[in-house]
Amino acid sequence: MLMPKNLTPRHVEHEQVGILLPCHSCMISIAFDDIVHLEGIRNYTIFYLTDGSLQISARTLKVFEQELPFKQFYRTHKSHLINLNHLYQYDTDEHKFAIMSNARKVLISRRKRKEFLSRILLSSTPTDL
Repeated sequence: MLMPKNLTPRHVEHEQVGILLPCHSCMISIAFDDIVHLEGIRNYTIFYLTDGSLQISARTLKVFEQELPFKQFYRTHKSHLINLNHLYQYDTDEHKFAIMSNARKVLISRRKRKEFLSRILLSSTPTDL
């Protein structure tokens, strides 16, 4: 499929349901819904999965941000990308953290807080509030 030059894969709706990660001598398939959040540390990305396991990739967080579905994932900080479907709670006292379904606190940068709030309010339905 040919795409206009101004469109990146991030702008195209994903028909796929997961991502392939290279691991030693094989490829691991991970469903988008199994990813709780990702953490970038230099040129590595750590995947935190719903079963409590971790997967590490030698690719940057920016690469995965482009590959994961825009509606489901949000970059809260230069080092964090969260799955909005696994957002358990937003820390309204300090406005600094998203608490995920695995009970981990993920930092939300000061500059992204307003955009983050509008994203979670737009993605929630009246029954979610």
